Amino acid sequence: MKKGHGGLVIGSGMSGGVRYVYAQHCKISGGDRGIRLKSMRGRGGFVENICNAWATYTMAQASMMLNPFMPMWMQIGGALGDQLSALVRLQSPEGLWRTVLDDDTSYLETSASAVIAAALVLKGHPLHEQAIAKAYEGIVAQIDDDGSIRKVSAGTAVMYSAEDYKAISTKRIQGWGQGLTLAFLVSLLQRQGE
Repeated sequence: MKKGHGGLVIGSGMSGGVRYVYAQHCKISGGDRGIRLKSMRGRGGFVENICNAWATYTMAQASMMLNPFMPMWMQIGGALGDQLSALVRLQSPEGLWRTVLDDDTSYLETSASAVIAAALVLKGHPLHEQAIAKAYEGIVAQIDDDGSIRKVSAGTAVMYSAEDYKAISTKRIQGWGQGLTLAFLVSLLQRQGE
């Protein structure tokens, strides 16, 4: 997206509610906001289970840089804590997260899993340690000898349905997946060095 009022916009017609929106690999270089929720007065419904792996990671990074006495730190920290608590419950037994988080028929996706796991490391909550360890095992199992990463989505635009997300190819596209996997592994090494 290069201009407009949001890279990922939900609404304005939300009277029936919106749930289970997951976006990844979105590049927003212009516009006035990345994620926008909008509803006309009196026409709102509910919005739940919105996840963007990059937003999760960015919130974790931002919460480390902000002064804890700033109101924004509390807003970001609270939203991040809520999101990570929900994501930990949706982690698969293999340690990865699915491209449609709560749909067991959707494929496991490594790059988004890596960035979610990196956010868990950065947040540093002791109750997330088991999820981090499980993510490590699942992510490392997807790294080939040549360093390429398996089970990486070939890109995710904002789709119309869960079925559309499930149809996105996971065939290896250039170097996709390595950067996010490295972000997770580096976060583990940095934590070890503290």
